Amino acid sequence: MTPQQIWQTQSAGAPPVTLEYVRHRTTNLSKETSARHWRVFAIIGLLSLHLLWKLFHRYAELPILQVSIVYGYVVTWINLVSWFRRTKVAPLPSDAGVTGSLHFYRRELERQRDASKGNFVRYVLLPLPAIVGFFASLILERDPVPWGAVGCMGVFVALLAWYVSDGNRRHRRRFQKEIDAVNLLLGKP
Repeated sequence: MTPQQIWQTQSAGAPPVTLEYVRHRTTNLSKETSARHWRVFAIIGLLSLHLLWKLFHRYAELPILQVSIVYGYVVTWINLVSWFRRTKVAPLPSDAGVTGSLHFYRRELERQRDASKGNFVRYVLLPLPAIVGFFASLILERDPVPWGAVGCMGVFVALLAWYVSDGNRRHRRRFQKEIDAVNLLLGKP
């Protein structure tokens, strides 16, 4: 059970969960998260090197596509490291154990709501040059131009942009509703 789940299951009138217990669970969660991140990092790293090697040999005559592939891999790794940083367990605040569980829960909800800031930039705008490079490779390095593939990629990019922005909006709205509910319990306007 994560610290968030511990706070969620605690009733408003119950005595607060002890600080020692939360520290123990946070330390446990931090170790589990770190181990999972290293496993993911190793697996994706090995697969990326293998795929990059294969793609370079397969598309040796298409330089625009090769540059796009390399840029795409760089963006993927930037997003992976960014994801590791964002999912890292946050240290306990200085007032932990002093404030009530609802205040702590509200602060955690705000942290999670704000964690999705920048998703559109990270997942749509940052990879955009690689996607443009793939389009350029399809149009400039192929004869005849596969317009069906170009159209499919265009639809995919548009759907991806819409999905990320809509998912981000729904995510923030859901957390804001939860924060408003906690504010009502705390008596805040």
